[in-house]
Amino acid sequence: IAVPGSVVDNAQSKELKTVLVGQIARAAAVFQVDEIVVYDDGMGSARAKESGWNPNDFMARLEHLNRDLSVSTLNTSICSFAVQSLLYKSTHAEPKLQSPPPPPQYVETPQYLRRQLIPMHPDLKFAGLLAPLDAPHHVRAGEWSAYREGVVVERPASAPSRAGDSGSFVYIGTKREARIDRKLAAGMRVTVALHPEDVDPAKRSHRGTAVAASRPREERGLYWGYSTRLAATLGDVIAGGPYAGGYDLTLGTSERGHATLDDEGFGVRPFKHALIVFGGVQGIEASIDNDESLEMPGADAHTLFDMWVNIAPRQGSRTIRTEEAVLITLARLQGPILRAVGDA
Repeated sequence: IAVPGSVVDNAQSKELKTVLVGQIARAAAVFQVDEIVVYDDGMGSARAKESGWNPNDFMARLEHLNRDLSVSTLNTSICSFAVQSLLYKSTHAEPKLQSPPPPPQYVETPQYLRRQLIPMHPDLKFAGLLAPLDAPHHVRAGEWSAYREGVVVERPASAPSRAGDSGSFVYIGTKREARIDRKLAAGMRVTVALHPEDVDPAKRSHRGTAVAASRPREERGLYWGYSTRLAATLGDVIAGGPYAGGYDLTLGTSERGHATLDDEGFGVRPFKHALIVFGGVQGIEASIDNDESLEMPGADAHTLFDMWVNIAPRQGSRTIRTEEAVLITLARLQGPILRAVGDA
C-alpha cells in the first residue's frame, strides 16, 4: 500500500499522530501487507519553490538513502528509522515527507530488537500509545519458532568465537544467541531459521541460518511483517517498486472511482504484485496535480492505475480519512484479492 506523508496533517497533537500511524500499521499487519510506501503528495511544493529548494538535490539524496536501506539482500525490512529522520528532520527549507511519528517501521520491528535497532528520538515520546502488532515475527521470549528476527552482535576481539571468521552471532530475543554460518556486519537486522533439533539447553548458542525475510511466508505461510519505502512523488511510488517488472496490478482509491466493490461481477484479475494507492486530505487527484514528473492533470488520475475504485460508494460522511480508507479497503478487497491469487 502507498499512503501520503500528509496523512498526519489532520491530527492535532503528537499523541494523535502517533495513534494514527499505529492504526495504519495495525491494518497493514491484520491484512498481511508486504510493503508500506510513504510518499510526498507535494502539498509543500509552493513554499519550497519560494525558498529556492532544488528538487533534484532532494531526489538524489532520497535515491541514495533508499539504496542504503537495501544494503542487505537477506532482509528487506531493515529498520529505516534513522534514514527517515535524516529526511524528515532536515534543517533545509524543503517540502518534508511529513514524518509519521513514529515511522511505521518502528511498529513493525519486534519489541526485543527496538533498543538495538532504533535510536532514541523525540518522535518516539508517545510510542507507548501504540497497540502492538502481535504479528507472527513478534515472537515471545519463551516461545519456540522456526524463524526469528535478530540483530548481529559484535564480539570483542579477545573473546573466543565458535563461529570463527566465517560466521556471526545474532541476538534473537532469547537467553541464548544464534550462531549463523555467514559473516555479517554488526547491527544488521536479519531473519534467522533455527534448526529444530537444536534444543539442548546446555549449548551456549542456538544453531541457525540467515535467510531472506520472505522465507517464512514462502515456506510456511507465515506473515512476516512489512518493509517501508520512501518516495518523493506519486510517480516514484509506482516506478520505484522492489520487484523485477514492477507492480503488475495497481489500484487507485477515490470517491470518484469508476468501479465500486458493490458492482455486480466486481473482481480483481490474477496478479503477482499488487499496489493499492491512497490519497491524502485532497485525494490522489491533488497529488497528481502537484507531481510535475507525471505531466497530467489530476482529472486524469484514473489513467495512472489499472483499477480506479470507489471503496465506499454510500458513505454517510463527506470525507473518509486516509486511516479509515486503508482499513475499509483492505477489508473489502480481501475476498477479491484472495480469489485472484487462488487462496480463497
